Amino acid sequence: MRTLAKPADGTLLAVLADGSAVLLGPGEKTTKRFAPGSFTGSVAAGGGLIVAAMADRGLMVRWQDDPDRAVPLPLDFAADRLFVRDDGRYAVAWSTAAPKAVVVDLARARVVAAPAVPDIVHEVASAGAALFMTHGSVPVVTVVDLAPLAAEASPVERRVRLPLPDRPVTGLPNAGRLVAMPATASVLAVRPGSNVAFAVAAGGGLSDAPMSAVTIRGDLPKMIARFDRRVAETAPGRFEAPLRLARGGTYEIVTTTGVGGTTACASFRVDGPGVDEKPPAALRVLAEPPRAAEPGKLVLALENRPDWLADGPLVMRIDDLAFGWSQRFRVSVRKDAPIELDVVFPRQGRYAVSVESSSGRIIPLTVDID
Repeated sequence: MRTLAKPADGTLLAVLADGSAVLLGPGEKTTKRFAPGSFTGSVAAGGGLIVAAMADRGLMVRWQDDPDRAVPLPLDFAADRLFVRDDGRYAVAWSTAAPKAVVVDLARARVVAAPAVPDIVHEVASAGAALFMTHGSVPVVTVVDLAPLAAEASPVERRVRLPLPDRPVTGLPNAGRLVAMPATASVLAVRPGSNVAFAVAAGGGLSDAPMSAVTIRGDLPKMIARFDRRVAETAPGRFEAPLRLARGGTYEIVTTTGVGGTTACASFRVDGPGVDEKPPAALRVLAEPPRAAEPGKLVLALENRPDWLADGPLVMRIDDLAFGWSQRFRVSVRKDAPIELDVVFPRQGRYAVSVESSSGRIIPLTVDID
């Protein structure tokens, strides 16, 4: 097999060395066979479209639901590499013999941009409204912003320079060094010989610098890939994320809207090795907390008291999660006795109550003050 392309979810196009191909539908059911020589060049697919490079300077566009219909799209050079955006709207065709590339609007069957690439294109990715191109020997990411096309204006190009690696590199880089990050409308790019992944945004104006960098620990990476582990809303009020826990026991999930925002914690227990371990120590509110700006007592209980905590003095802390106010309290703890903090909360809002100790950890709590 020479190429495996995915026109849409549940559909695969398998291209063989002789240019023949098989279009497979759901359940690996063959829906179309193409004769030898049908696909002599590069093939890419997306959004229900199949795009193939022709030997005589041009592209051939087919539709997965009507594969016998083929529409030629002429180019002024011989393209031997292709990229098709997932929605099938735009494609990039480029040459590996010369620094030449074009962006094609597949819906209108026309070339909409011919970016001035500084070197032969190596890889292409799409994120947000932009296309990203890396190059074989020049440490630059060419960004083509397609958003202006919606207003019948020309796409905007910019070049983002990537720092050179610490060690010299010879030969062409392998594929798999450019990956799209759809959630942030950006890509991650890793240059050969480098252990740093640079994030490049779809926007960014005229900036020629990456927006951030991530150092990859361990050996130099040969390829990078994205594994999406975000929490996704699967139904109103229901959220899911892939997760693998190393052992059983009690865990805590923390949700936050960021610094100065809302933070909430919830604990849950998981079966498995370690589930029989003693649950972690935690604080719990015993009585209604005092109102904001009014003197009062915050009465707490210590659940699952740890063995390392002896009767006697203990330092506790209250932090305003929105405005940064904090106060320490020195209290005396006794077995089976509640902990009382004389406090005046300066304002309404959410506060965190925690224990300061180098001997072990006690899970803090949050309390809402009216």
